[in-house]
Amino acid sequence: MHKCLAGPFIGEFGWELFCWQGFLRKRRPDYDAMTVICRRGHQILYQDFADEIIEVDIPGDNVNMWKGSINVEPIISYYKQLGNFTNFISFDTYQTRWWIEPNHIALQKFISYGHRSTVGFDILMHVRSAFHCRTAFRNWKQESAKAYVDWAIAQGMSVACVGRSQTSLHIVGTTDMRDLPLDHLVDIMASSRVIIGSQSGPHHLACLCRLPVIAWQTKSEHVERLSIYWNPFKIRTCTNSADISYWKERKHWQPSLEWMQEATVESLGYR
Repeated sequence: MHKCLAGPFIGEFGWELFCWQGFLRKRRPDYDAMTVICRRGHQILYQDFADEIIEVDIPGDNVNMWKGSINVEPIISYYKQLGNFTNFISFDTYQTRWWIEPNHIALQKFISYGHRSTVGFDILMHVRSAFHCRTAFRNWKQESAKAYVDWAIAQGMSVACVGRSQTSLHIVGTTDMRDLPLDHLVDIMASSRVIIGSQSGPHHLACLCRLPVIAWQTKSEHVERLSIYWNPFKIRTCTNSADISYWKERKHWQPSLEWMQEATVESLGYR
């Protein structure tokens, strides 16, 4: 019997969504059984195909792309001893950087998350306020977010803030929906009309909930990642034109209120 032990993934959430969980789902038919080790609270990403899920406490801070700051070998070694596993898949060592290949999406299988319910909003906001890996320059300025909220509420739109309270802000006038369990958040996303903010993990999750996205970035490859390479269901995205010089100088393109207003009106008309 071929039993596979996979994980855990320790990097950024977006990379787990589009360079890991889909890959394991694609590989599941190769084994008689698969056990997945994942960060606590992320079981919804694997429950449709994994025979067993082991949740462990892995810090979500100080991570960069597919890399984390902790040594997971003791975790892996411990669980290897508990089962008669014949195969093991580790993201970082299985196949060196396979996820940068142009056809990496073809190596994965994706499903959409969330069920439409009565709890939804016209606009979800992720007001990034993170400081890891020298990326604070990518944060959405609070005064800009507040001006956008004031405009949206004046138009009669319902607005909620999502994300983690440690790395995102709640703007006065909106419903605070931060720190929701993932299985609850995906239902909110599937029932809402658009999400907006400086490109981050929640926007990538929104693409798997078939929720239109408005986001801005600094590097053109990040813009393309959101709109093309990490968008298997071809969800509508509205993004800016990015310049590599911004990244080198640790600057970030900041949208004007008018740009956000136009993008919102267009996106709401789409959904």
